[in-house]
Amino acid sequence: DCVSGHSVMADGDVDDVAVSDVVDKVDQVLLRHKSRNFAATLLSALHRELGDPAAGPRRVLVLFPTVRWLQFFYVLFKHHGGIKNLWAVHGRLQDDKRRARVALFSSGAQPVHGA
Repeated sequence: DCVSGHSVMADGDVDDVAVSDVVDKVDQVLLRHKSRNFAATLLSALHRELGDPAAGPRRVLVLFPTVRWLQFFYVLFKHHGGIKNLWAVHGRLQDDKRRARVALFSSGAQPVHGA
C-alpha cells in the first residue's frame, strides 16, 4: 500500500514517486536541489507550502542532520526569513518544552510550523 507523492527539482521539474509507509492524509514532497542553493531553496519551499491561505492549515516538518544545523536555520528563517510560528525541536531542548511543541504539532493546533 503506497501513498503517491512527487519529487520537485529546484529548477521546477516534477517527477511522480511512490512513497511507502506514510500515514493516510499525508502529502509528502521530496525536494532535490543543488547544495549551493540549499538555504534559498528551503526558504522558498517553506514560503510556498505555508503561504497559501487557500490550502488551509498546513504543517511542515523539516529534518536536519545535527542540532547545530537546526539551530542555525531556525534563527535564520524565524528572525531573518520572515517565517512566523516556527518551532525548533531537538534533544537539547528541555523535556517539557519539547513535549509541548511535539503535542502542538501532532494535534494540528494552528498556526504551528515544525522544524
